[in-house]
Amino acid sequence: DVLELHDMPGGSEAFELCAKFCYGISINISAYNFVPSLCASKLLQMNESIERGNFVGKLESFFSSCILEGWKDSVSTLQATEKLPEWSENLGIIRKCIDSIIEKILTPPSQVKRSRP
Repeated sequence: DVLELHDMPGGSEAFELCAKFCYGISINISAYNFVPSLCASKLLQMNESIERGNFVGKLESFFSSCILEGWKDSVSTLQATEKLPEWSENLGIIRKCIDSIIEKILTPPSQVKRSRP
């Protein structure tokens, strides 16, 4: 049987990531699937008020500590917002990505943290 989720932001893939999180199954979140995952988890109310350490909190932490730290991930996530523009705007994803990119543009090269190989 096929289950169709018409009103789920990110569709069945995002719902599957949320379900796997609930059941403790290992998942991989990246700049490419972050947006639908966050939107779906917000719709499903997977936040801290329901249970400590829930999916929304983990995704928001990943967003600020990983995605927004790098050029490539900030740009990739911004591009991913095209599929869910209203959700992305309402959740502040677009603004945060743009702010992160602008900050990187305005940072003099001498002040950029360089990672070691």
